[in-house]
Amino acid sequence: MPESGTRHFTWITRSKIDMMFKALTSHGAAVTGSNPWDIDTHKHGVILRAEWNEAASTLALSVANRSWYVSSAKVWDHIDPLLRTVQERETA
Repeated sequence: MPESGTRHFTWITRSKIDMMFKALTSHGAAVTGSNPWDIDTHKHGVILRAEWNEAASTLALSVANRSWYVSSAKVWDHIDPLLRTVQERETA
């Protein structure tokens, strides 16, 4: 299945990426690669791709794959709140 949209997040640091990966893996996801990263959620065929632009502090997150019965909107309904939390969180 072709990529199902990309979201761009700003003010993303390496520590915020680490927080995101920790949150995803605590929910059963597997993260592979090294910028870009592939994130297999192990749920409904959803695979995400994350690409971080360190110089611009931006993260592009795409839905790379999903089962036919899962809408892109449903995927983002679950992912957007997590990314908003990470994006807004102050890092020490």
